[in-house]
Formats: sequence, structure tokens, C-alpha cells
Amino acid sequence: MQGRLDLSAELENYRLSGVTLNVLNARLSGPVDGLSFELNADGAITEPFTISVGGPVSYEDNALQASFQFAGELTDRTLTSPQPLEIGYGEGALSAGGRLALDGAGLQFELERDESGTDFEYDLSAIPADLVMGLLNLPQAQGDLALAGRFSRQAEVWTGRSRLEVLGLSSASQPALGALDGELSLNVTETGASMTGAFTDTDLEIEIDLDRQGAMTGPGSLLEPDWRGAVRLNGEVGVLAALYMPEDEVLRGVLTVNAEINGMDTSGQVRFRDGALQSALAGRTFEPISAQGSWRNGALIIDSVQIGEGGKSGATGQAEFRATSDGVEGEGRIELNQLYLVDRPELSGGASGYAEISLEGRVLTLTGEADIQRMDVRPTGGGGASIPQIEVEELNRPDVLDRAYRRPIRIELDYLCALTTA
Repeated sequence: MQGRLDLSAELENYRLSGVTLNVLNARLSGPVDGLSFELNADGAITEPFTISVGGPVSYEDNALQASFQFAGELTDRTLTSPQPLEIGYGEGALSAGGRLALDGAGLQFELERDESGTDFEYDLSAIPADLVMGLLNLPQAQGDLALAGRFSRQAEVWTGRSRLEVLGLSSASQPALGALDGELSLNVTETGASMTGAFTDTDLEIEIDLDRQGAMTGPGSLLEPDWRGAVRLNGEVGVLAALYMPEDEVLRGVLTVNAEINGMDTSGQVRFRDGALQSALAGRTFEPISAQGSWRNGALIIDSVQIGEGGKSGATGQAEFRATSDGVEGEGRIELNQLYLVDRPELSGGASGYAEISLEGRVLTLTGEADIQRMDVRPTGGGGASIPQIEVEELNRPDVLDRAYRRPIRIELDYLCALTTA
């Protein structure tokens, strides 16, 4: 085939499903039997990135061949391709393989697909936990992750194995709370799948043992709610809570979970004791905290939550949570009884009242009203400690807010406070 080709495209200020593209330029040019491809882009996937891809592309004898080199940055880490991405396609057969490096992390994969089936092998090594948490829009973490596996598809049925290894996973802001180590393994056969895992910290143990019946026809099969088995957790929960909670907010206590899973029907008990929430925002520690509940009729029912000593000032509550195809949803109510809410140098006070919570679609809505029974305001001038975090939304800014402010859910507040005067 002869002739020349010159195609180019440009995209600016484009957003789709959490991906922001500031600028993307692509060009395919040259003689048809020796084309050259170039792509340059910068944007953010919760984390900022820049990337350049380039290399020769040829089409001859009804076969396409391409070899691409990668370069760029992701979260201030350098992206390179020690082994170029090689792609071949012809007569219904596809092959692809390559190796990428992100500073000390590596990604190597090979894909072969033809009319008889598909083989896919991958190996991600020394992936920084902070990078993964950033892409999930969660607070900062430290440690390393590794993921390797191989899968094959024959007659529309997938089989294979995969293994996730976690090394020293902990909160970057609260490393003293501990670190998780462990692994999660997935084994897929022609007739079903099994998942086993164990994660430990000095004072925490997590065990997972699940299986499902039926062939896996695609990745979506693993997300179907037909797993059966058990999940066990017992120990100090601080290391887990620190991976989700805002910086300078520390939750500690002993959590025990014994869950028997039978598809959407889960049974078992959950208990939390000797708990304490150390809040920099409130300027005080809420303790003791305890809770207990169980799974009934497909829902986790929290029968009681107690903050403070019984019969004295504090709070009590109940809640119910359910797993859905969109995640977790639920509702609850908390009664406040002269609870001392704030104890900061510039402000202190307590209140009685109630709060109702609703969780749906990763949005937590808090409504209710409280009677502020005492409030002491002590202006400190320019030298006093300030409230540690104020989240600011900047219009037209990509989703790359400071990591300390990140939350797995959004909070909406509609709360009425009234001040009692003597």
C-alpha cells in the first residue's frame, strides 16, 4: 500500500468520569507503510499527570505493527518504558506486551488473543500505596503493593490466578498507629472461584475465605453478589481507620467482626469497645465509645452506640446499613445529652438534641437540631491556634485537592442549632 497520511486531533479542557484533560494532541503522519504516531497530554485522574507516547506504525500485508515509547510524570514520579509497548494485529489475532516503570515501581504485561482464546499475564511490583490511595481519592498512605496474575479464556470461560500483596500499609500522617501486611489470592477455575486472604498488624487480624460457584464469563462475574464464606476481623482498629479518616482525626478501639456471607444474606455479630475519637477539630477526645450490632435480613443493624459513661453526659444512637449494587446505603439517629462537643482555646461548649444520618451514593447527609446549653467564646487574637482544616472549593479546578482533605464520601449538612440563654 502506497501513499501518505497526515491525521491530527486536539482536545482541550475535557472532563469525563473523574478524568480531566487540560490538553491532548495526537498526530499520525507519514507514508502508509511507515507511519509515525505522537501523543502528548496533561491532566489529572485525581492526581496530576503528563504523558508523551510516540513510535512507528506500519501496515503491510493486512497486518498492523506498532512500537511505542512512553515518557511522563504521575504525582511527581517519572514514567518511562524500559521495554517499548509492542502491538501487532492481523487476521483476527492481537498481541501486545511491554514494560513500564514509575520510579521504582514496575508494570509488565503480555496479551495474546486469537480465534482460539485469550491469554493475559501481568506483574505490578513495588507500587507505592500513596499512588493507589491518591487515585482512589483517599488520604495519604505509605507502604507498597504488588499484584501479579495470569488468566486465560477458552470457549468464553475465564480461568487463572491472581495475588495481591500488601507491605507496610499505613497512614502517612499517623504511622505510629501501625501498619498492615498480608495478601489476598484469587483462584478461578472452570466451575467457580475462591478468594482467600489474611492481613495482620501487631494488634489486628483480618481473615477472608470466600468462594462462588459458576463459570466466570468476564470481570463482572466477580462482582455478582453470589459469594459464600466468612470474614473475620479482631483487634485494634486504629490502623484501618487512619486510612480513611481526615488528618489529625484518630479513632481507636477494639473491633470484632464475625460475618458469615451467603450471597446477599449475611449473618453474624459486630462489636466495638474501649473506643476513643481524638479530634483536633473539636479540640478534645470523645471516650469511651462502644457499639454492638448484627446482620439481620441482609442489613447490618447497629443496635446501640454509646459515647461517654452511661447516665452522664454523652450520646446514644442506632443505625442500619445495607449493601447495594451502588455500594453501601443506610440511616441512623444519634441522641445528644449534654454532650461536650468543643474544647478549643477560642471556643468550648456542649449541646443536647438529635442528629439523623443518611448514607446513599457515597453522600452522607446529616440533619437534626440541637440546643446549645453552654458556649464560651474566647477570642485569642492573632496568636491562637486555628481550626486545622477548612475545605475550599475552587471553581474550574481539576479534582486534585490537597490529600489531607480527601474523603471517601461527601458530607452534606443541614443542622439547626439554638442557643439557650439564662
